[in-house]
Amino acid sequence: MFTACEKNITIWDLVTLNVEGTLKGHKDEVRTMHINGDYLFTGGKGLANSGSLLVWDMRNLNPNHPMEDKERNQDIFSFASKNNILYYGTRNHHVRRMNMTTM
Repeated sequence: MFTACEKNITIWDLVTLNVEGTLKGHKDEVRTMHINGDYLFTGGKGLANSGSLLVWDMRNLNPNHPMEDKERNQDIFSFASKNNILYYGTRNHHVRRMNMTTM
C-alpha cells in the first residue's frame, strides 16, 4: 500500500503494517497516485523547473520515466486508466492522456 505526505510516498506492508520504504522524487506535494501493473503513477504540483508526473517502476522502486518535460507549471489532481491509456486531470481543466505501454 502507498500513502503520500508532502513530497514523499511511503510504502507499507499490509500484513505487518510496517513501513517498507520511501519514494522520493517530487519537488513539491504529491496529490494523486495510480497503480497499473508494475508501475505507480504519481502526480502533484508542477513547478517551472520540474514536471508533476512521475512513473515509478515498482520492481526497482526508482522513477523509471521522470517525465520532466511533461506538465511543467501544471498541477495534476486525478488519474484513471483504461485499455493501457492513462487519463489525468490538470489544474487548467484539461484531461490529458498518455499511452502506458510506450510512456
